[in-house]
Amino acid sequence: MDLTSAALDLQPLPQDEALQNRLNVAALSAIDKAFDGFSLADRIEAHLAKEADETGIRQLFDRYPMGLAGFNLIYDRSPDFFSLLKARGNASIAFTGGYKKDSSLLGLGSLSIRNGYYQGHQARVAYLGDLRIVPNRDTFRLWRSMYGNLLNETARALEVESFLTAILGDNAIALRSLVSRRGSDFAYEPLGTLRMINLFGTFAPMKATGDISLQASRVTESAFDEFYHAHQPTIRHGWRGESGSGVPVLVHSRDGRPVLGARLVSPDSMKRMRVENVGTKMKMLFQMLRLAGVKAPRAGDWLTTVYFARLTFSPELSPVERRRAMIELIDSVYRDEELKMLSNGRTMLAVPDTVGLSVRDLRGRFHQATPVELFEVRPQASRISVGRIEHGLGLPTHSIGFEMALV
Repeated sequence: MDLTSAALDLQPLPQDEALQNRLNVAALSAIDKAFDGFSLADRIEAHLAKEADETGIRQLFDRYPMGLAGFNLIYDRSPDFFSLLKARGNASIAFTGGYKKDSSLLGLGSLSIRNGYYQGHQARVAYLGDLRIVPNRDTFRLWRSMYGNLLNETARALEVESFLTAILGDNAIALRSLVSRRGSDFAYEPLGTLRMINLFGTFAPMKATGDISLQASRVTESAFDEFYHAHQPTIRHGWRGESGSGVPVLVHSRDGRPVLGARLVSPDSMKRMRVENVGTKMKMLFQMLRLAGVKAPRAGDWLTTVYFARLTFSPELSPVERRRAMIELIDSVYRDEELKMLSNGRTMLAVPDTVGLSVRDLRGRFHQATPVELFEVRPQASRISVGRIEHGLGLPTHSIGFEMALV
């Protein structure tokens, strides 16, 4: 099974033109309702984002980076901001806007809809992302209104049953203005926290765990899909359809049963991340990596990344077994010669840690970790019942079909 670097590339989902047209109508209605009675409508405008907004969106991303522990990340989605939206859903929109006499943008938000699983049945689900708002009382009020109306319109007109979103744990502004705010037209229901562990370097293979009961290896598409489709209906926001992107890997038990599946994926063709405002500790870490001959970023450098995506556990595993399976999965990237070759030129391997990996589990490998808060967003006026939402709260994060590679 010969691999080239293109094998890791994130791919778009099949696009549904009819669904897209209905989503456009719902989004435009949400904008109109938000402006109805808005006192600054003569000065501020909003619209569905289009190709002409690419420059303004890039400037907005530069202005409001993502704050991580030790450094900031500035996202670059040029030359096609919309390509990542197509990887998130079968139909997507982004809305933006600003002062009518100013080309700079005051805010941005996106919504992607896809076919998935929810509460064990097939359903239409959505992901909310790319929220950037210039701090301003008027724009906050307008964007919250558009946001709430968009949720209500898509839940009603497109029968979206659940909205998922993620907020980096260090993003205090978003947590305060959206999650903790009272009297909004929508509510954020916490689903749990995962850690994104970013592993740097491939120079030091992980030491043997001594656990010979698990074995990870690259597999065929059919072998992966057989395992994946057997378990995805039980995943909140599970994915329907072919898995598509990346290189499939399965972890098998001693008797040959698959117990963990994932795909190794790189979104570099659709999003890049620039490192800025590096703290003292991270500067020291990056310097140590460079001295060891490992590619490590400096301020202003672009990160290149590989992620574990479509991470799926067999439900029979205990917490200890899930952790051991994750260690074996990580180890396979550094042990398999072709996977090691593909990831060797990348800055980091991003691992969605839902099992509580420790420094000892990682064998001392250089890494940086960031908490990610997961939420289900409930439109207050939608047909989604509070009881159905609360039924799913408290699920372990490994049972939520969230993909950090798409954020």
